[in-house]
Amino acid sequence: MNKAAFKARYGPWAIIAGASEGLGAAYARECARRGLNVVVVARSRDKLETVRDDIVRRHGVECRAVVLDLAHPDAATVLDKSTSAVDAGLLVYNAALSLIGPYASFSETQHRDTVAINCRTPALCAYLFGKRFTARGRGGILLMSSLAGLRGSPGIAHYAATKAYLLTLAQGLGREYASANVDVSACCAGAIATPGYAAASGASKASFFVMRPEKVAQLALDRVHKRGVYVPGALNALGAFMLTRILPRAAAVSILSQSTRKLLAASDVGPVPR
Repeated sequence: MNKAAFKARYGPWAIIAGASEGLGAAYARECARRGLNVVVVARSRDKLETVRDDIVRRHGVECRAVVLDLAHPDAATVLDKSTSAVDAGLLVYNAALSLIGPYASFSETQHRDTVAINCRTPALCAYLFGKRFTARGRGGILLMSSLAGLRGSPGIAHYAATKAYLLTLAQGLGREYASANVDVSACCAGAIATPGYAAASGASKASFFVMRPEKVAQLALDRVHKRGVYVPGALNALGAFMLTRILPRAAAVSILSQSTRKLLAASDVGPVPR
């Protein structure tokens, strides 16, 4: 889909949740590059304002910052109301909390926040913005999932489970909202060179195995209109095929467990935002 068609289908405004840095900021910049005005959403006012100012300077579009804790019980409602004055046609939910370490080592509050940020708020955003897009007769919703959501893995068990939830939600809503001309898709990404990944792995640069956030954003936005689940990157697509179509579930979990052990060994165990 070219820039004009993308803007016509998903413009004039895009809302990016979890946009203060990394992949979320890349989504915001890519939407702006395609001519959409952008609302960036996250907790950090300073980081959001830096992204906002950069987008306005580079792309000449409007950009607004909404400071919001997406773990709050009313986060989706607050976001819906705070953006009611803009004609939004695209929602990208990128925010995520990843607990890296033994499941029982984290507090109940951390587990509650994981469910809130990774499941409850995106589900309610898909509901509220789905209604808005249905009423206007067009729009798109992109939910960020992960290859981790394809199979469970120790050390990131809760994160993987929440990403599996988003995969299933996007698959169902992709069919359900299609009749209203609203596209819903999930981006099932592998390793991305974001600040969160660098903090977890110690690897800060893109490589053959780690994609640049700008490339992931570009590829995922290119395919929102196709609905369903998209895996960016040929290597990741091959890995997803092996994990879900070729290997028995037990073998797939074992392989993921080995990868997770390497991540645990390289990281300071704890909660890591995307």
